[in-house]
Amino acid sequence: MTATTYDTRELLPRLHVSARHPSRTIRCSVSPSDASVGRDLSGLVRRVYGDSPLPERKIVVHFQGTAGDRFGDGLASGVTFVVDAIGPHGCAGMRGGCVVVLQDPPAPFAEGLRDGVAFVCAGDPASAAARYPSLRVSPVEPGSPDDDLLQSLLAEHADLAHSDLARSLLHDWPLARPRFLKLSPPQAAAS
Repeated sequence: MTATTYDTRELLPRLHVSARHPSRTIRCSVSPSDASVGRDLSGLVRRVYGDSPLPERKIVVHFQGTAGDRFGDGLASGVTFVVDAIGPHGCAGMRGGCVVVLQDPPAPFAEGLRDGVAFVCAGDPASAAARYPSLRVSPVEPGSPDDDLLQSLLAEHADLAHSDLARSLLHDWPLARPRFLKLSPPQAAAS
């Protein structure tokens, strides 16, 4: 008997991933006991779409609550997760997609990130390079596509997940933007 995971219990039944299915944006509740969120979903996306890249933001999940250990592990391209806070080891082994974390994630975060991007709201952006020595760390520049993407995702998150944190960040966006960092694998530096 296969163990029930968060993905098989919450995500997969609500998303109905198929090659013909239109884009989906959903909200799910998550708790610290929910580990490895995204692993089964990512495996299914890779089985359905193969090596063909999924269009950006084809699947967007806004999580209400604090996610557990290994959040976003194995995430596939075209999948976007937005969450207020996560446990340790988030985005380990991420293979694509996009994750937005609105609170500074605990170490080690994004260790083993292979592809995709993670945006984090850092407590101390100046020390980020030291915290993420194996990753490319970039600021989010005003007026950039990343700036537009974050504002759009935060607005969705405020509405769908009823996130007071997202509302607060958007309200003070000129002060909040410099705290957001884009983390990507080192090979992304050439692109």
